[in-house]
Amino acid sequence: MRNVVAALEREVVLIEIKVTFRHFVQYQLEEPPVRPKSYTRAISWCTMALEVKEVSTILFFAFAILTAALLAEVEIQIEGKHGYAEKLPVTWKTDNKWVRLFFTGTSYHLYMGLFLLALVHLPFLIGLAWTIEREMLVLSFLAFMTVFEDFLWFVMNPHYGIRRSRRENIAWFQERWLWFVPAWYWWYLLIGVLLYLGGNHLARVISA
Repeated sequence: MRNVVAALEREVVLIEIKVTFRHFVQYQLEEPPVRPKSYTRAISWCTMALEVKEVSTILFFAFAILTAALLAEVEIQIEGKHGYAEKLPVTWKTDNKWVRLFFTGTSYHLYMGLFLLALVHLPFLIGLAWTIEREMLVLSFLAFMTVFEDFLWFVMNPHYGIRRSRRENIAWFQERWLWFVPAWYWWYLLIGVLLYLGGNHLARVISA
C-alpha cells in the first residue's frame, strides 16, 4: 500500500513539473506587450545618458589631472624652485590687482594661458562641430586643469612638496588665501563646476 501511495505521489509531482514547464514555454513564445514608442525611447535615452555621463565624467577629470601633472612637470623643469617666473627672462611683470585677479601677472603666464586656451579648441578645427555646450565643457576643462596644474606644481616640486605648500613659503601668493589654498583656486573651481554642469545640462536638453 505504501508503495502505491509513493508511486502516486511521484506521478503527481511529475505532472506538476510538466504543467509548469509547459506554461513557461507558452509564456516565452507569446508576444510581449507592446510599449509606447515614447516610453521605449525615454528608457533608452535615460540609460544611454547615465552610461555616457558616468564614463565621460571619469575620463574628463582623469584627463584634466593627467595633463595638469604633465604641464606641472614641464614648468618645474623650467622654473625650478623659483615660481612666478622669478628667474625667467620675461618681458614684463605687473602687480596690478585687476590683472592678478585672473592670472599671475607676468608675460610668461599670459602667453602660457593663451597657448592653452588655443590648444583646447583644437578639436573644433579638425572636425568636431562647435556648439555652446561643447564650448562650456572646453572652458570648464581649462579651469579645472589650471587649478590642478598649479597645485601639482607644488606637490611634485622637490623644493616644496605637500608639506611646504603653505602661505608662508610661497612669496608670490602672500595675499588672498582662503583656508589652505590661494583664493583664486576656489573661484576657478566654481567657474569650472558651473560650466561643466551647464554644458552637460544643455547637451541633455538639446538631445531630448
